[in-house]
Amino acid sequence: MNNFKDQTLCKKHKREGYNLGSGLSNLQNSVQCQICWEEKCQTKNIQNYQILQQQSKQIKTQRIRNNQDKKPFSYVLEPKFSKRQEENCYAIEFNEDMTLMIVGSNNKIKINQFNQGNLKEIQVLEGHTDNVTTLNFMYASNDIISGSDDKQIIIWQNVKDQIWNISQRIIGHSGQINCVVRNNNDDLIVSCSWDKTIKFWVKQNEWECQQTITEHTGSVFQLSLNSTQNKLISCGIDQFILVMELQSQDNQWIVVKKIWTSLQGNRLCFLSDKLFAFQPDNKEITQIYEINNSKKQYEKKNEMTVQGNYDGSILFPQKFIMEKSLLVNKYYTFVNLMRLDKDGKLLAKYTIELSTYGIFGTISHNGEYLVTWNYKSKEIEVRKYND
Repeated sequence: MNNFKDQTLCKKHKREGYNLGSGLSNLQNSVQCQICWEEKCQTKNIQNYQILQQQSKQIKTQRIRNNQDKKPFSYVLEPKFSKRQEENCYAIEFNEDMTLMIVGSNNKIKINQFNQGNLKEIQVLEGHTDNVTTLNFMYASNDIISGSDDKQIIIWQNVKDQIWNISQRIIGHSGQINCVVRNNNDDLIVSCSWDKTIKFWVKQNEWECQQTITEHTGSVFQLSLNSTQNKLISCGIDQFILVMELQSQDNQWIVVKKIWTSLQGNRLCFLSDKLFAFQPDNKEITQIYEINNSKKQYEKKNEMTVQGNYDGSILFPQKFIMEKSLLVNKYYTFVNLMRLDKDGKLLAKYTIELSTYGIFGTISHNGEYLVTWNYKSKEIEVRKYND
């Protein structure tokens, strides 16, 4: 028996004075150290327990998330943050960290500090000769991109803290600028216009037009880039959605699909690399399309009813807030906020009725604030997310 016990103890545990009882030797019929074997079993049990705990936590988190996704939510108007603006405001935008908010004011741009809803005007930019129609911030620099009914795109450089100057006037379109988007690297700007074109601008010493797509036969209203920045979609008056893809070999964009919708398209945006939402005019639905990369098919997956009648306004961009799975869609006199699941199916909806079709605005990047201006109130109105 002593010889067997010696065989079932390793040198380490012999030195440490372990002594196996006679009953323990039958637990293992090998020369492996009995103590090591027991320690290994204990470690494995702990690991299994930790895995089960983690799985249980994930299931519980998913259940909570599912309940949260389906439960009601709202955007509550904060009157103390509302700000009177008599001038027409067709564009509003936040910077990435939501410390700044810019608003169009006829042909001017008002820059505001934004502090949890509180607005403080710090500069007014003058450079356009007609109404400002679209606004964007660069991600890294807080430079501003503005488009206007004067057919110009202006780059405003953030030259120092709270001071912006004109860096470049981009001339190339022959009609009102309807939408401008930029990529995550701040080295590509894409614009569309009443002139039926989509233009791609790249930064050399200055911004220069690299490419023009002319496959729309009517005015182009909105653009959207997917999260991986290799697909672009567009819609407009000609009842087509264009799907464009970036070719890696020559950095050119080509139209890979023209989707016939039978209705004028006012708004659209990507929900994921495979899904996008589309808002036709004169029809009370929002459509969800799915992209099948392997088959090169782009099919309508489902539809959601929205409130409205005939819109007649194109300048409130549709946006999707990934953090809250929230689609923001203006239609007629309503702002529809729809929470979607990963397949683009409706889970919950909240609708704001403003009694005028002339509604313009945006939502913050985290979905916490919805900011609008409309013809009736003539106020910049701030609403806070509430669930």
